[in-house]
Amino acid sequence: MADRILAVVIATVSLMLVFMPGMVSSGFRFRISPKQQKGLRDLFKDHAADVAGSLLPPSPSNGDGSNNNVPTHAPATTTVAYFINFTIGSQVVYGAFDITSELVWVPCKVCSYEDTSSCTTGTGTPGVYLAQHEEIYACGSVFCMHPQNYCRGANNACSYTYTYGGSDGGKTTSGYLAFQNFTFGDTNVGKVNFGCGPSNDGYFGDSGVVGFNNGRFSLVTQLQLGSFSYYFPPEDAPADTATFFVVFGDDDGVVPRTSNPRYYTPFLTLPDGTYPNLYFVKLTGILVGGKDLLAPNGNNGGADAVLSTSVPVTYLEKTAYDLLKDELKNVLGTSNIVSGSALGLDLCYTSQYMATAYQKLPAVSFVFTGNAVMELKTRNYLYRDDDAGLECLTILPSQDANGLSVLGSLIQTGTHMIFDIQGKKGLSFESFDQPSPATAPPPFSTATTIGRFVWCATAVALACMFL
Repeated sequence: MADRILAVVIATVSLMLVFMPGMVSSGFRFRISPKQQKGLRDLFKDHAADVAGSLLPPSPSNGDGSNNNVPTHAPATTTVAYFINFTIGSQVVYGAFDITSELVWVPCKVCSYEDTSSCTTGTGTPGVYLAQHEEIYACGSVFCMHPQNYCRGANNACSYTYTYGGSDGGKTTSGYLAFQNFTFGDTNVGKVNFGCGPSNDGYFGDSGVVGFNNGRFSLVTQLQLGSFSYYFPPEDAPADTATFFVVFGDDDGVVPRTSNPRYYTPFLTLPDGTYPNLYFVKLTGILVGGKDLLAPNGNNGGADAVLSTSVPVTYLEKTAYDLLKDELKNVLGTSNIVSGSALGLDLCYTSQYMATAYQKLPAVSFVFTGNAVMELKTRNYLYRDDDAGLECLTILPSQDANGLSVLGSLIQTGTHMIFDIQGKKGLSFESFDQPSPATAPPPFSTATTIGRFVWCATAVALACMFL
């Protein structure tokens, strides 16, 4: 079943970098390829629950989708990860792009601490960095003064442990804190502190994680980036906009502007001060057919929502979710609702019914503080599985005690997401889509065609290329 869903796809990502003043600006191309890796999916699934309190997807429904319980192991709740290939020293490594993580780390072997016979560059496992002793921070280093860093053994090396997911099932990477020159494409950004992880719970394979949150050890903080942005193209995007990209620094003059409006909404800090390094925005409205579902209900001023690049589905505060679900049921009817438990989703219809019901679907938009309107296409919130004969809503109810929501990567597909960290703009976003009537979302098929939903393709204008 998992082979049939978008969520099993983990793609190696091409990257376009633009650096802050004083750093070299460069657009470049390099090879990317699709990858599938269950360990990273499990890691990010645990991390998603940790990010939004105890965000646990509920158990499956057996009837009309009214029971809000969906198993966490179901395909739709596993995650999509986008991999960046880059160079540490002279060695090519891979890391999953994650805006909710702080640490930059890669699978690693420290030559001076282990069998030196396999520590010559080019003779080790692909993707596993071979570090020299002098690259590891000593215990007395100022960079070792961090709650998650400590010293162990007799080698005077600064060690770290980083856990994804706060529950007993969380995944952990541990190893040594190191430093080395990082190169993205042809651009050397200088020395970056990173985790050299020889011990990774066996879940991470040959890939690490590149943290882009606002924490001390994230790549954003270390490179002193005032802003960054990214774009997840949809499967059916035109060739000139069908590439995934990341921009470091200001996107002006780098990413072509469209005729679509660019909206702005401020980042917010949670009242209790939790998760200070994550990117939160305020969801103030859900428009369905022009009707704001949240306005007549008060909804305590909206829902606090954290942005995620590692969780595909969106988790809405339960009241907001129930309002959206009820409105869609009112529009589409209830006679063709079927259980979505096999896909890990809640509200599902038969594909046969939905083939003729699309004309009933009204326009759907999310509204954020500042009247920033994110217009959604059906692909942003519906998933079609031809093998199961189902079409389902890819939005689930949040079970977080504080009502936190998570805006997953599917909601962001087709939209250029711009993070102004040091300035006053907060989050900006701009659709790369052209206005079009509601159409059915593309189906997702078996692993034999897994490459067709890798979110990266050719785009000369954006200086990235799928080869």
